[in-house]
Amino acid sequence: MSLSEKAAELYMGEKGLLFWLNKFAYASIFIVIGGWIVFRFVGPALNLYQLDAPPLPPSSIFKGS
Repeated sequence: MSLSEKAAELYMGEKGLLFWLNKFAYASIFIVIGGWIVFRFVGPALNLYQLDAPPLPPSSIFKGS
C-alpha cells in the first residue's frame, strides 16, 4: 500500500476521519437539542432561574396573516 493509499484510507476508510467527524456531528445535534430543552424547560421548572418572558401561546405564533 502506497503512502497516498494509506492517507486516503485514514481519511475515507470504514473507520476513517470522515466517519468519526460524521458521528460527532450527529451526536452534537442531540446534545444541543437536549441542552436547549434543559435550559428552556427543566431549569425554570426546578426554580433554578427564571426566564425574562414566559413562553408564547400558540395562538400568537400561528395567527393568520
